[in-house]
Amino acid sequence: MEERTQSTKFGIALPKNVVNEIEAQAKKLGMTRSEYIAKVLTGELRNTRERVVVAALKASKLRNPNDNLPYIQKLVEDSRDWLGSFDIETCTSQARERLLVGDELDPRNNPAALRTILRKYKEQSDYWGYAADKRLTDLRKFAEGVDLKENVVLRVWDELLKEGS
Repeated sequence: MEERTQSTKFGIALPKNVVNEIEAQAKKLGMTRSEYIAKVLTGELRNTRERVVVAALKASKLRNPNDNLPYIQKLVEDSRDWLGSFDIETCTSQARERLLVGDELDPRNNPAALRTILRKYKEQSDYWGYAADKRLTDLRKFAEGVDLKENVVLRVWDELLKEGS
């Protein structure tokens, strides 16, 4: 059964050139004008909420510059695939967008940051039974994507494996 969201109609005055652009984009995407406007507004609202969260996290970091764990926890929380499971590729792209790369993840600067991400990846890869070569490939791509040396990521990964966490 299809879930329906209750809609409310409202009117808005827009410049003709904006209306023309909306109609052109909607047509390209095979949508109605209303569907297109709803999609754009929904995306903008989601982006605005995320900017507010990131601003709050940045303010927190200004108060305590050596603690980026709230950023990392939010990053891990937001790094989900369409099934709602942690996804290392999404995490990598989100980390880049949020500038949580390089020194921000380096264990010498922030010991818990990289471990938090890799612990979540380990939990996910154990659950799905990823083969060792897939894990290694994923970890290498992650290291490259977040501007860390591969050996740093693999060292922390090995520590997690030894802990059995």
